[in-house]
Amino acid sequence: METDWWQQGGKIKDEIKWAGGETTVGVDFTQLFDEGVDDSKTERIRKKGAFVQHKFDVIPHVDMTLGLRYEDVNICVSNWSNGNLYNSYYDKYVKRDFDQIIPKSMTTWHMDHLGAWFRDTSLSAGVSKIWHAPDYHGDYNPQVRPAGITLEPEHGMGYDLIINRRLWGNINLKAGYAFYDIKDFIATNSSFAQYSGAGAGVLRFSDYKVNLEEVYRHGTTLELSGNITPELSFYLSWAWQKFENQGNEPAGETELDQRAEHQVGIGLRYAFNEKATLMLDYTYQSDESTEVSEEIADDVWNFHEVDIPAHSVVDLGFEYKCFEQLGWLKNGTVNVYIKNLLDEDYYDSTGYPATDRTVGITFTIKI
Repeated sequence: METDWWQQGGKIKDEIKWAGGETTVGVDFTQLFDEGVDDSKTERIRKKGAFVQHKFDVIPHVDMTLGLRYEDVNICVSNWSNGNLYNSYYDKYVKRDFDQIIPKSMTTWHMDHLGAWFRDTSLSAGVSKIWHAPDYHGDYNPQVRPAGITLEPEHGMGYDLIINRRLWGNINLKAGYAFYDIKDFIATNSSFAQYSGAGAGVLRFSDYKVNLEEVYRHGTTLELSGNITPELSFYLSWAWQKFENQGNEPAGETELDQRAEHQVGIGLRYAFNEKATLMLDYTYQSDESTEVSEEIADDVWNFHEVDIPAHSVVDLGFEYKCFEQLGWLKNGTVNVYIKNLLDEDYYDSTGYPATDRTVGITFTIKI
């Protein structure tokens, strides 16, 4: 089987600064198509969004950012293979529509007034609604199965606590803790599915992917960044995450253990002048495991778990700012990059060999 994917989209955003604070408004739109062996394109995902955010001072030393996003997601689930319907109760393609209003907030306390020790120190607390529709092909059509017919969006609440402090010069330290309470968490259940056979009727593949009742996610981050010399800057980052299933679903044990717990990032930036910058990045990810599939005959699949060893990747890039203003165009920038500079052999999160050394060039502008 060969599938070509086509994507198009856009985003318009405007930032308005005025006496009462700063307001950001915008809209975005994305479409994703696939093209099969007959060269016909089918729209699989259409996502529309609109958002507004306003930052203002609440009292002296305390500011708040309030945001609101509306998102509308349409997915098209394929319900057929080799010309035959998986489930005769549904059409060849099943269209589903999800939409939600998603609020968020972040309150920041600037602590300089407490004394010299608290200079350039702030404490932020955020509360956000969590919502995520099944808009990933590996969720709504995993291994060509029409799992998206029965899946519901994830939803819940997220809480963040972040402390920022300038240590010396422009060296800054940022530490954060996040707790997410996610209901209807989307999880792979193929190893425990009971309705995969043709005799399951209208229930066929209804438990191939499932919504876990409730999942807790704990996460911590630590970042250090700044300048070593006027030309040379750096960043160091470490992130840890842990998922806990609050229900008794078997998939809650196997699925949640498949995510890497630790990630490390190190970066250096050397500015030759105001326009030219050399960039070096190193990333490390701890080991994880994932379930992969292989079709061994028509409509017959073999599933097995793949352990993905810990791995490191080095990227190198060079950025050149061609112009700041050219007519109605702004910030024209050329970026030449080498991804996976050392040609490391490792596996991506789906269990397949990751991309080899890749050389490319991009040019970006703002209007």
